[in-house]
Amino acid sequence: ALGGLAFGAKIVLEVLSKNSNIASYAIIESVDLYPTKGLSSLAPKVALSISNLTKYRWFTSRQAAATGLPKELNTRYHETLKSISSVSFEHYIEEEYKFTLPPTLKNTSARTLIIFGEKEPHNTRLSARLINETIPYSQMYQILGMTHGQFSLQHPHHYVRLLKRLFRN
Repeated sequence: ALGGLAFGAKIVLEVLSKNSNIASYAIIESVDLYPTKGLSSLAPKVALSISNLTKYRWFTSRQAAATGLPKELNTRYHETLKSISSVSFEHYIEEEYKFTLPPTLKNTSARTLIIFGEKEPHNTRLSARLINETIPYSQMYQILGMTHGQFSLQHPHHYVRLLKRLFRN
């Protein structure tokens, strides 16, 4: 099984498109395939700003809270972000805006679960539909009352229970 949240989900989609039999199951959570146009040209400035701000615990704590990360992971999150160079942030942001759904994704045999929260941006729901229309053995699962990544990050027991159901079918 392969799984990913947000940018990690894009990596899973790319891997599935390159090798149609690499996984029996795939879990795609909270992915946005429609980034705001025009922001990619700002990647170097955004990367430098983020890189500079990650040195401060107040910034990473707010960012962790915004993504729904449990508080007990704040220190690890801070240390991880602090260790990423501005060049790496720049590459990440460029790839985030460049990514498009690979046409060969339709060939994957992986049974795919596409998860998104009810309170996520409209683009995330549109992305889930597009992925669902592209992957033959896929199903969408909307989590009521949840925002970006909140389901897997804040409710891991329910998340695992859902995955076990997927793996049994």
